[in-house]
Amino acid sequence: MNMGASSETRWEEFFHEYYQPKIDELLAHFPEKKSLYVEFGKLESFDPKLADELLLHPESVLRDATAALSKFGHMGKSLKGGHVRIIGLPKSSHYMIKELRSEHIGRLIAVPGLIRKITEVRPRVVRAVFRCDRCDEEIPISQNKPELKEPKVCPREDCGSREFTLLAEKSEFVDTQKLRVQEAPEELEGGEQPQTLDVLCEDDLAGRVYPGDRVVVVGILRIRQRGERERKSPLFDLMLEGNSIEVMEQEFEELEILDEDIKKIKELASHPDISGMITRSIAPSIYGYEDIKEAIALQLFSGVSKLLPDGAHIRGDIHILLVGDPGIAKSQLLRYVKRLAPRGIYTSGKSTTSAGLTATAVKDEFGDGRWTLEAGALVMADKGIAAVDELDKMRPEDRSALHEAMEQQSYHPSFEITLADGSKHKIGEFVDGLFAKFPERKVKGIDCEILRTDDLGIEILTTDFGRVFKTKVDRVSRHKAPDYFVRIKYSNGREILVTPEHPVFVFRDGKITTVEASKGEVGDFAPAVISCEFEGRSELEKHVSGKKEVTLPDSVDECFATSGFASEGYSFAGSSMEVGLSNTNPAVIPEMREAMQKSFGVEPIDYTSVNRTLRLVSKPVYEFMHINFPELMRKSKGKRIPGSILSADVDTRVAFLRAAFMGDGGIESEALCYRTSSRGLAEDYQDLLLTLSIHSRIAVDSSTNSYKVYITGDCVERFVEIVLKDKGQNEKVKWLIERNKRNLRTHDVLPPYVGELIKACLKKLGMKYDGYFHEHLIGNYGVNRIVVGRYIEAIERRIGEIERIDAQSLKELREKLGYSQQRAAELIGVTRSTIDYAERGGYSEEERKTLLQKLRTEIKQVISEVRESLEKIKAMEKFRWLRIKEVEIVPNEGEYRTDWVYDVTVEPTHTFISHGLILHNTVSVAKAGILATLKSRCALLGAANPKLGRFDEFVPIPEQINMAPALLSRFDLIFVMKDRPQRERDERISRHILGTHYAGELIERKKNVADSTIPQEELERALQKIKPDIEPELLRKYIAYARREVFPVMEREAMEELENFYVGLRAEGIDENTPVPVTARQLEALVRLAEASARMRLSHRVTREDARRTIQIVSASLNQVARDPETGKLDADILTVGKSKTQRDKIKILLDIIKELQSQNKEGAPEDEVLQRASEQGIEEGRARELLDKLRIEGEVYRPHLGFYRLVYR
Repeated sequence: MNMGASSETRWEEFFHEYYQPKIDELLAHFPEKKSLYVEFGKLESFDPKLADELLLHPESVLRDATAALSKFGHMGKSLKGGHVRIIGLPKSSHYMIKELRSEHIGRLIAVPGLIRKITEVRPRVVRAVFRCDRCDEEIPISQNKPELKEPKVCPREDCGSREFTLLAEKSEFVDTQKLRVQEAPEELEGGEQPQTLDVLCEDDLAGRVYPGDRVVVVGILRIRQRGERERKSPLFDLMLEGNSIEVMEQEFEELEILDEDIKKIKELASHPDISGMITRSIAPSIYGYEDIKEAIALQLFSGVSKLLPDGAHIRGDIHILLVGDPGIAKSQLLRYVKRLAPRGIYTSGKSTTSAGLTATAVKDEFGDGRWTLEAGALVMADKGIAAVDELDKMRPEDRSALHEAMEQQSYHPSFEITLADGSKHKIGEFVDGLFAKFPERKVKGIDCEILRTDDLGIEILTTDFGRVFKTKVDRVSRHKAPDYFVRIKYSNGREILVTPEHPVFVFRDGKITTVEASKGEVGDFAPAVISCEFEGRSELEKHVSGKKEVTLPDSVDECFATSGFASEGYSFAGSSMEVGLSNTNPAVIPEMREAMQKSFGVEPIDYTSVNRTLRLVSKPVYEFMHINFPELMRKSKGKRIPGSILSADVDTRVAFLRAAFMGDGGIESEALCYRTSSRGLAEDYQDLLLTLSIHSRIAVDSSTNSYKVYITGDCVERFVEIVLKDKGQNEKVKWLIERNKRNLRTHDVLPPYVGELIKACLKKLGMKYDGYFHEHLIGNYGVNRIVVGRYIEAIERRIGEIERIDAQSLKELREKLGYSQQRAAELIGVTRSTIDYAERGGYSEEERKTLLQKLRTEIKQVISEVRESLEKIKAMEKFRWLRIKEVEIVPNEGEYRTDWVYDVTVEPTHTFISHGLILHNTVSVAKAGILATLKSRCALLGAANPKLGRFDEFVPIPEQINMAPALLSRFDLIFVMKDRPQRERDERISRHILGTHYAGELIERKKNVADSTIPQEELERALQKIKPDIEPELLRKYIAYARREVFPVMEREAMEELENFYVGLRAEGIDENTPVPVTARQLEALVRLAEASARMRLSHRVTREDARRTIQIVSASLNQVARDPETGKLDADILTVGKSKTQRDKIKILLDIIKELQSQNKEGAPEDEVLQRASEQGIEEGRARELLDKLRIEGEVYRPHLGFYRLVYR
């Protein structure tokens, strides 16, 4: 149909009457904003016929609307290229995807649903301009088909060329994106499968939604033929050409609830036993487990989510974990809850990957080769319940994704990061500052906030484990803090403070991998950088007052005086403003004087005869130093090295270190070191040395409350040559260098795995291993880098020798290889006697030649394998290897108390360099470069089986299921479902199961047999035991209504009840020798459950009874999983750390015993004596042996010889 000018005119009139202010606003922001959103109801009021035509013939009517819009303009600016987008279609034009039929093709319709998949936004050409490669003729061609339409032949008669080039700069493009919309879970009935519909979005409609968003999409229904061009199918697929998308902030509870439903709901709520009725309506076909069903009922109603004035978010969702023996209906419970929850998603750990839980990014057919981001189970269950079965069968990375949705992995706010310009910042202050500066960029996540920074020019050093390079920080984030942190101390003296589940890099199983911080082990090797360089601006700020007789340096490398201020500088702002340098060594004074003179062009006042000080009284110099180098002007404990020095040229860095050594340095009997009272300055010295590839370690001198930065033995000579520029004049320094060379006194070692590779290479090449680093491998000490280099040289030399061997017989080749007959026989797959017989002239000449050729072929393979091993070793030589010296739990209290933890994200490496370490950052919601804030605000109902099949009540729960304590502790309630033979209970269960089957048989017979004689009374009697008190559909609406309408507030009596319970339990742990029974996390769980209890009654007040009810449930859960089987006391550490305090105390006793005994015996701590001393301190022999085995498995102790123990790290 073509409505022509009349339609266009009517649109113009409509716009003038209803939308003139909106059009004026659009003109002011065009083309940044391109669309005018038109409410269908207003159009219908203005012209019902035009509105009807829009629904029936949208293509032509919208074309006229767009033409009418383009006529509006002001001051030479028009809306040509703008769009008219329709919203608010009548209910009669709203269709579920499953309701779409051929009659709807070409119509304007509205489809509600959930975004399941999105592609990347990419340009599509709409008008392509081609240039003839022969005559340069330009040919424009409109593009309206999936494939690019190109000219067949040049239109110029005198040309006729068939070769063309697309001129992208002259062509017209439009942004395009494809979405997949799925029917929302709350719209489905029973086990109905959701259907999907693809939507094409263009221009400003692209990039507006993310997976998990609930939307109403308005568009024209189109068809797309199946099959390829050669074999087209008569079947067509439906797709929607998007016109508008409304993101609906539809809550979990928004089901369609009619007035008659509300009446029934209120009648139910007035029942005195409504809580019992609801509990009995959950999985009535499953016998028993009333306490678990009651907890699940509370989970369905949820606590109240809260947004506090400071922006902090407190979750209301309740997380529950069911742990139990197989075959006791855990899965059935989960499936029932999935059907009952208005937004319920069921998934299994067996099949789930992290993509299936949060999101996946793949290139697939849907995206036509583009990256596609698809929502997973936790996103689909947003503001609902995700039932995840078999959590214990997930891979570690899958559980990590689950944990990220429940809580985040980050750094403590006090952790210091170093940016690419050398500047250092406490991560908390840095991230908070960005949120304060760019509040409009803040995106709310799951108990976290994210801020994109990729366009702010913030750069950091990163590595792909091949090279160190500079890159942009993609985004920063802050997350709700956990109850405790993990501090990891490294052998270079640095430490990190992170959340327990934060990934840290370690070397295990022959490769660099990540483990949760709480699972880092003392003695683990960790990769660090050999060197790193910073790049920053060297120009200095010179806008200071009064420059009388003073010359101020232009750049850092011209300010020679800075080097002395780290160790011996001071500033004074009394009656006169002055700066000065002092030193007790008279030999250093001339250098200091020269540095001040060269920097500022004036002679300092010489007070060296009085107090060995050079003073410079000058306001300009004072201001200059405070503006450009404020870190050096602080008092001694607060001094730091400025970032501009860290990023300065080599000469400036060397000069700074040299001058600092003159003031803070020392030549001790065993080493060279810097001394300082500032921890920060000690770390800065270490980082500045690292820019020169000089390694060091920081040690605390407790006698003077100061820090020493020791130059490592392998770097002493380099330090002396580069920094001290000592040509051998100092005999003590000379002796240190020689001793380090002679004894290989160095911390520069590679992991023991390198030694194993070297031993394997030597064996393969017929070389003897002299056992040089045998003790180092046994003790897990690592292998010296210089020693590794020598072996590599020898191996490569041997490879060359082998490749040059020209042997004509089997014996000659074998002997030149250094192989025994047995070794040669193993290589070519024959017996030793076969080799021996052939070498003595046996077999035919042809057979002997065959054996010779086989050995040559195998040798080539051996050389290839050895070279592969050498490549692995050389790859590991790219790193400096540190050791984990200590792993410590730090409670979130006192000086470490924080509400937030922080992270920076670096794409795509997910690493950054700080403290000389290669550190990991987490991936919040970015895959394949697609940044999206996926909504995953769901309650989690999980189920897991014990590792060994059956639950053992005498073993702590973290040891029984394959799940990290950090993840376990996020559950509000954990219940154990045990299957123990008990005659009376078994009889009741069997009667219930048989009765359930009998009722099912009666139903099927009555339904399928026409002349069934089953009395209705008998059927009702059979159904009585398994029929829910409240029908599932009504219960769904009851839950939805409660969550939508009821926001209860705690009464004073309820608060007192919860407080008394919590404080009473905490009081049991006041004694330092008793465990902490509960943490604040349990108190928050009590509040959530009490609010849910009130909601269950449709009450706006949380009463004392609600509090008592939740106390009973939480107590039941804690008694099952948080009670120490050895002492019978509650111990929160069982869930948060994975070990009870009793167990940790006993482990500490054993480790102390081993440490003491191994210092007295070369072979280690004798097992008998360890057990005897343990027994004297109250540890039974059986328990001691069990703990020793556990320590050996966990890599904390090893057995150098049978009957002896040693600590892995001394």
